[in-house]
Amino acid sequence: MMKDKIMEKINKKNKIPLYIQIQKIIKTRIENNIYQKGTLIPSENELSKEFGVTRFTIRNAMKGLQKEDLIYTEKGKGSLVKKKFNNGIMAMNYFMKRVNNTNIANCELKFKIKSQKKIICEEEIRKSLKLDISEKAYEIVKVIFCKDIPEIVEMSYIPVDKIPELLNKNIEKISINKIFENKYNKKINHVRENIQPAVSDIKTSKLLGIKENSPVFLTKRITKSKEEILEFKRIIARGDRYILKSEFIYNSNYYIYF
Repeated sequence: MMKDKIMEKINKKNKIPLYIQIQKIIKTRIENNIYQKGTLIPSENELSKEFGVTRFTIRNAMKGLQKEDLIYTEKGKGSLVKKKFNNGIMAMNYFMKRVNNTNIANCELKFKIKSQKKIICEEEIRKSLKLDISEKAYEIVKVIFCKDIPEIVEMSYIPVDKIPELLNKNIEKISINKIFENKYNKKINHVRENIQPAVSDIKTSKLLGIKENSPVFLTKRITKSKEEILEFKRIIARGDRYILKSEFIYNSNYYIYF
């Protein structure tokens, strides 16, 4: 129902193009399960009436959502929300794009938790989370698959005192971000990432099924709620399966990056 939607409005006086504004609103609805995975997005006609714009504008917004890997089109049906999970992959897709190979370009991603435990942190993790040397963190190791081939390893580190009961949660089904937001009233509002080329170490190579010292993309991410650091994450993507891609729209007054 319309009252259940996130009823953001576009601002036709804003310099940001209308289709970008609409793209952002629909993305927010997807992230909040207003448009649930595997379900149809409203038609171009419905959306053009809701926002008071042309179908061409809606079509451009849909193309943007496809580039973000949030939706896909099915002939005779329309646009559907991709069946995907939270916590990393959505963010990764803003920067990483699968190589142009028809066997893997459009596959549905799946993941498996390989381990979850409390650890005494190494120096980089401790400094990133601003922990004392004696403080522990949770380490959660996740492998992401495409057609049963491991593509990405995510290693998440969360201070134990942030979610004391985390190991009792089924984190394959529950988003850690949602735990922060719903139970602890800590809404994520700042994410900083560094992406760099690297080579795989022994542990990562084994998880990804590749030779040691293979080329990979390494992303280091710090997630905050206001100024409070909630999580440090390392994301390692296979160099033979992904490329780093950026795109921007030029306007005389600003750039919009994707």
